[in-house]
Amino acid sequence: MNANLLFGLVLGVAIVADGVIRRSANPLLFFDPHALIIVILGTLSAALIASPPGRLRAIFKFFMTGALFRNERSKSYLIKTLISAHAYILKSGTSRVVIPEKIHPFLMEGIDLIREGHLGEEELQEVLELRVNHFKRTYSEDAKSIAAIAKFPPAFGLLGAASGMISLMSQLGSGGKESIGPAMATAMVATFWGVGIANFILLPLSDYANRLGMEDVEIRNLMVHGLVLIHRREDPIVLREKLVSFLRLNEREEVNLHFESQFPTPAKETAIHQRSVS
Repeated sequence: MNANLLFGLVLGVAIVADGVIRRSANPLLFFDPHALIIVILGTLSAALIASPPGRLRAIFKFFMTGALFRNERSKSYLIKTLISAHAYILKSGTSRVVIPEKIHPFLMEGIDLIREGHLGEEELQEVLELRVNHFKRTYSEDAKSIAAIAKFPPAFGLLGAASGMISLMSQLGSGGKESIGPAMATAMVATFWGVGIANFILLPLSDYANRLGMEDVEIRNLMVHGLVLIHRREDPIVLREKLVSFLRLNEREEVNLHFESQFPTPAKETAIHQRSVS
């Protein structure tokens, strides 16, 4: 579970609940059914009209699997997996590569392509880069769709405020001046929820989708780079040094220790032996 996202949502709700609603003279005023129906159902109807079929379902899937329950794998973990796969291929051949249970699906696909042996180095890189671009477009579409939906709640909030003001004006002559304040407050509740939903939920999710897309592309490019080096049967030391370039200095020690466990003999001798056998 994405703890940062969950904590941010809880903190946003707490700010609204304690800093705004609880301190109001009449907290129940913020839950006016008329205002909530206009903002929430109005936003949903506009999103259904503006979005292509299946887009809202894709956004919900992104929120659940890509944001809230995202299964993050660190770069160092992926690099260690690539080093292990390279060690198996050099020592035992492609048919005996052992794949960890929690491996990244994209990395599993790449290792399967190498094991099948149907693609050359250039073809493998082209196929993997095409798949990276597909995921990049997916995250970009999610971010754009959420940002587009975010403009609807404030608009429907203004619509609710306008309808409330119309109702207020129609009763102005008969209700007395005591009714003006409560009626105007009710009219502004829809604007409150429209602005709140857009700025507390939808716009941050759009920014998160953009950032997540950039991070995902970087992770997948790392895997593409490593898989191409594995397919090439690159010298293990060269593979390690190129892959740790994706890490900070303080993250490289863990990878170096794993490398030493996979290649206890000098890596150069292992590569020379492999070339002489093949």
